[in-house]
Order: sequence, then C-alpha cells, then structure tokens
Amino acid sequence: MKADRIRILMIGAAFLWVLMIGRTFQIQVVEGNVYGDRAESQSQRRMIWKPDRGNIVDRDGNILATNQPFWNKMDLDTRRLYPESELACQVLGYTGRDGQGLQGIEYAFDEKLRGIDGWSYQTVDAQRHAMPGMERKGRAPTPGLEMVLTIQRDYQEIMENALAKGITDLEADRGSAVLLDPYTGEILAMASWPGFDPNKPISLSGKAIRNDLISLSYEPGSTFKAITASAALEEHTIDPEQLIDTEHGHMVLASGDIINDTEDHGVLNMTDALALSSNVAFAKIGTTVGNQKFYRYARAFGIGSQTMIEMPGEETGKLKPIHEWSARTLMTMSFGHEVMATPLQMTMAYAVIANGGELVQPHIVKEWRNPETGEVVQSTQRKVIRRVISQETAAKVRVMLREVVQRGTGKTIKSDLIDIAGKTGTAEKFNTVTGKYDHNAMISSFVGMVPAHNPRFLCMVVVDDARKERYGGSTAAPIFKEIMERVYYHPVVSPMQYKLAQVQSGNLCQSTQFIGLSKGAAEQLAKEKGCTLAFRGEGTQVVVQLLGNTSGQNVDLLLTMGQMSSKQMPDLRGLSLRDAMDALGSARSAVQVVGKGWVVEQDPLPNAPIIHGQSLNLVLKEKT
Repeated sequence: MKADRIRILMIGAAFLWVLMIGRTFQIQVVEGNVYGDRAESQSQRRMIWKPDRGNIVDRDGNILATNQPFWNKMDLDTRRLYPESELACQVLGYTGRDGQGLQGIEYAFDEKLRGIDGWSYQTVDAQRHAMPGMERKGRAPTPGLEMVLTIQRDYQEIMENALAKGITDLEADRGSAVLLDPYTGEILAMASWPGFDPNKPISLSGKAIRNDLISLSYEPGSTFKAITASAALEEHTIDPEQLIDTEHGHMVLASGDIINDTEDHGVLNMTDALALSSNVAFAKIGTTVGNQKFYRYARAFGIGSQTMIEMPGEETGKLKPIHEWSARTLMTMSFGHEVMATPLQMTMAYAVIANGGELVQPHIVKEWRNPETGEVVQSTQRKVIRRVISQETAAKVRVMLREVVQRGTGKTIKSDLIDIAGKTGTAEKFNTVTGKYDHNAMISSFVGMVPAHNPRFLCMVVVDDARKERYGGSTAAPIFKEIMERVYYHPVVSPMQYKLAQVQSGNLCQSTQFIGLSKGAAEQLAKEKGCTLAFRGEGTQVVVQLLGNTSGQNVDLLLTMGQMSSKQMPDLRGLSLRDAMDALGSARSAVQVVGKGWVVEQDPLPNAPIIHGQSLNLVLKEKT
C-alpha cells in the first residue's frame, strides 16, 4: 500500500511537472508576443501631443485669431486668443475648451485649422511615474494651416464703428453690413451689430452670434427693383424712356388688392421710377417681362439659392415656383414683395450690375499658408457662376441707380467726396402669427456701388426695426455713406487715386461733377476748385470725366465733350464700354458690341441723327 501511494504521488508530481512545462512553453513561446505586449503596455504610457491651431489673419497679415500659452495645473497648455476682441466676431466664431471650432470660420474649417495630433511613448515604473531617459519616439504633431481672410482689418473697423453709432442713434434692434469687391467676390468687411467678444464665449446670446448677412431671410423691398429693371432692359420689353402712368400712386387690381406709392408721382420713365421708387410703375414694368422670364432672371441673379460662401448657417431665401404664384405675384415681386432673400444674396445680385453682368461667387478665404514656411498651399480664385445680363444693360442700370442718389430716394446721402450709385429699400415684416404685414416692424436697407460709373466697392447696409426712422434713405443709407467716405479717405488703406496725399483740402477735383457742363463752365468750376483739366472730343457738353492719372494725362481730370441729346449720336471713340454707355445718356438704344477694350469704331458715326429703334454697333480693341 505504501509503495502504491508513493507511485501515485510520483505520477501526480510528474503530471504537474509536465503541466508546468507545457504552460511555460505556452506563455514563453506560443503566447510570448501577447504577454510581452501586455508587460510593455503596463510599463509604457502613450502621450498625445496637440498641435498648434492655425492662426487666422486678415489680407494684410494682421492677426485675428491665434494661440496663447497658459499653465493648466502642472502642464503647459494653449487657448485660443482673439487679439481684436469683437472685431469680425461673427465671421471668426470661436472655439470650445477642447480647442474645437464651434462657430463661424473656426467651425467651418476646424479640420484644416486644428492640424494633426502627434504621439510618443514614455516608460513608467510600477507607480506609473515617467522614467527619465526611457522615452520612445513617436510622431511629431503637424500644426494647423494659417488661414488668410479676404477681410481688411481697417475696413472692418470702419464698418463696425459706423454700424454701432448708426444702430444706436436709430434705436434699432440690429444692423448688418457687408463690403466687397464686385469683380472678384472678395469680402472686404462683414459685420452684424451688436456683436460679442469671442474670448468670453460663455456670455454669448443667440442674436449676438448670428451673422445676419447670411442667416437673415427677409423681403428685400425696393432694392429688388434693380433686378426688375435689368430683366426688362435685357429683354427689351419696354422702352426705358416710355412714360408710365402711376395712377396717382394708387393702383387697384382686378382682385381688389391695392398697390400704393408713398405719393402721387404722375407719369414716369424707368429712370424716374427707379429714382423715386414707384411701386406702381415697377408693377407695370414687371408685367411686361412676364412670369416665365421674370422667374428665370430672379433665379439667374441668385435669388432662392445659396451664394456658397464658405461660412456655416447660410439661408437660401425663397423664390416661389411659378405654379404657386397668384394673379398679383409678378407685380408685387417686381418691387420686392412675395420673395425672400438674404442680404448677401441681394449684394451679389447688385455685383452683377456693378461688374458688367456676371454673377460671381463670394468668398472670404483668400488663401492657406504653411505656418512654418509661409508657403501658400491653396488659394481661392475668382469664380463666375454665370452671365446674367449684358455689359450694356448693366451700364444702363448703373446710370439709373446713380440718379437714385442724385435726385431720388437716396438724395440725402449725395456726397461731395464720392460718386454713389445705389438703391434704398424698405419692407414691412410679415407676421407669421397674424398672416399679415406688420406696419410697425420694418427692415430698411441701402445697397450701393462706388464710384458709380466704374465701381470698385459694393456695400450693403441693413437695419432691423429702427424706431426713430422708417425708410432706407434715412436709416441704412447714412450708415452706407459713413462707411464709404471713411474707406475712401482712410490715410493708409484708401484706394490709390483717392489717397489723402492726392486729395488736398480745397482740391476735390475727383469728386466734383463736371458732366453736363459746357467747356467754359467746366473751366470756370475747375478754376474755383484748383483743378487742372484736359479736353477731348467735339461737342457742347461734358459727357464723360476720367481721372487724369488713369488716362495717361498729367492733369487732374480728362473731360470728354459730346452731345447729351437724344437727337445726335455722341463720339464714343477712345472710351471704355462703361464710359461709352454713360456718354450715351438718354440716347441709349440697342447696342451690339464686338471685341473688348476701348471703342475704335462706331456706327452710327458721331453727330449722326438718332433714329428711333436704331441699333448702335461698337467695335472695341485692347490698347497696345
């Protein structure tokens, strides 16, 4: 029995020994990698290294958003810093505590700005403390790209100051403005007031964050009349000189609905109707275009579609399909009712008129740069979406819009410093609860271009619910004038030909109006202003004025003489197409253009009698 027990114990011991050998083999050989990795992971700590978020700068390199280091307990961390505080706040947006973009450009381009995380491993002891000299290399973080905006810092500050003062004085709820280049679509300034400090996002309210230029959908009112005029001129559905009966400012429709003007304007041609903002006249002008064509032009001008600017939260507005139109829709839409648009949509529609007929896509990002080398890795190019109207039609409408400021609803902002073309707009808000327009709640606006004949800037101002004034001419228009005069006469960023060094006190030649004067009267006015002049062309009146330095003349102004009469054809040779259209004045007719550049041939010839319905043929060539 004793021997049997010993044998059993020996067999058991041998079995256990075999199990131990097998388990050791399994751990060290079969599963060696698994246990090795487990041991290594217990002695290693993976560290994530956050990259620097890319700076945001204006077009001149001024920093609008950057990173600020600070101590977070025992670690050095960074937070987002906005050195200009509220400047361009709705454009920039802000970031959260984890550095992620939450609003504005910070949100829209979070991935590019954020960069790519880096990582490394550190060897630790049993208490998970790092062991010096035992680090293992991983991957260095890749910093975010630097974003260069199209915004110009000083323009932005001018705009925000003008908005703050204007909205406060008007006791309005809110106000917004945008300044852009109508040819490239570059946004030079964009603001809504009141704003907020993105350094203190915890105190934000919904209205302060909102960028009304892209998120406010409203009835544009009379600013829409320029689109109606463009459609009618392009389609030749009405002679712009035809007189329109405004029915004593009170037109009763077959349905019993009434279209009113603010006063009895009598009979008006199209220019007068736009200048005096007659709803009755434009209801009749729109009717000549017809439903199908009118809808097509409204859509072509960008109404009812996003502009595709690189910012979040853009509304589309509303352009009703034709099958939803009532018998009065065409007429009311012709003066900006029964249609919804954002301020930026309306601004881009006016850019079509300012730039010669093309709808361009707006953009606020100029380029992206490598933050370490400064190399440009991506840039935004001008993008033409479509041609909407001809250059001839655009030039005619610009002339009409200039009359709005010279003698119409915008005459309160006629300036001795800058030549403005633009349009006022006022619309009652539609109350969705009552289903009626609220006579006590208004959105007023002004959209204009400067200089009128060769626009370099386009600016729109929108005022929401002003209590001291009602109409666009007395609310938004003065703010527009404040912005544009300060932009043009800024000592650093003014356009070159309007720099203060060139426009000395008592010598405002560039802004003095010579068009329409005789040669003798022009010379006398120039003497009073201290200007030097050169003349060209034959005729009794000044029909075009150009800056001397832009025309190659060593004088302040180059004046072209001609006839501002609908009976004789002016001499258009040597003029750009825009200047030629302006020189035609009331002699405007159907124009056929061949080539680009400056007029070298014209038919009918200068001083030839103008026959009603006759076409004008122009041949243009580039200067060599």
